[in-house]
Amino acid sequence: LWQRIKGMSHSISGAWSLHGGQVGIAEMICMYTRLDDSLYTIKACTTLRRRNGKVVDMRIHADVTGL
Repeated sequence: LWQRIKGMSHSISGAWSLHGGQVGIAEMICMYTRLDDSLYTIKACTTLRRRNGKVVDMRIHADVTGL
């Protein structure tokens, strides 16, 4: 991935907290700048699980096959 892009940015479009703050979900738009300066935009989602105030699991879901 990193050899195929010049830069990237994220814009969070939604965020939710569940189970008393133990699970957090963020939905975002990710914009990638390719080496030829064209843009590629995808939707992505990150899920965080916390235990004792610390992140114990983070999962990022994004399809970047078009890059």
